Amino acid sequence: FDNSTQEPDYLPFLIPVLLINGATGVGVGVKMDIPPHNPREVINATRALLRDPNAEVVLIPDFCMPCDIIDTNWKQISNEGIGKFRARGHAEIGEFKKKPAIFITSLPQGVSSNSIKKKINDMVVAGQLPQVKDVLWAGDDKHVNMIIELKKDASPEYVLEMIYKYTRLESPYSVNFEAILGVDHLRFSYKSYLQVFIENAKMILFRMYCEKYQNEMTRWH
Repeated sequence: FDNSTQEPDYLPFLIPVLLINGATGVGVGVKMDIPPHNPREVINATRALLRDPNAEVVLIPDFCMPCDIIDTNWKQISNEGIGKFRARGHAEIGEFKKKPAIFITSLPQGVSSNSIKKKINDMVVAGQLPQVKDVLWAGDDKHVNMIIELKKDASPEYVLEMIYKYTRLESPYSVNFEAILGVDHLRFSYKSYLQVFIENAKMILFRMYCEKYQNEMTRWH
């Protein structure tokens, strides 16, 4: 904004970015937790509401890396704007150097590979995972590939279950769709937020065409 005209209260937008990008915020007695969602699904839900205001809106979070969202009542969360769920990173059982191994190929949102590695090493030192021989990193800046090398007679299924249970490879998340509308602090359902987005988008277009009309009338005069 270059200060050449009156500063706007808010800037125009094309898509419902709050649902697509997600947001986390803490204020006085307020904690917003909105996970990111798939842009195509959010836009399709918005278009469905344009066609039918009574349409149902049910959306499931979509993280940067592929994760398994543990089964949750997403209809209730979408309708109430509050709830909890768990996300599990992807791991596969295979062989490494002719020994059993676990390959971690994705992580939940906000979880680092270093935190997983540190927790596994701590469990090995504490005697909770004596089956683990070493934890190696074979990924790069774009791909996750953590190799958990196991001892010869180890049970990879048991080790993987322990990793899911005690590390953040399976992490809990909250949904609390609280936001400010004007001066009011509200908890939105997914549908009510999209309805507010649609009404604001209509008003932006209305004001834009009013300005165009005013400019043309002034020029005609």
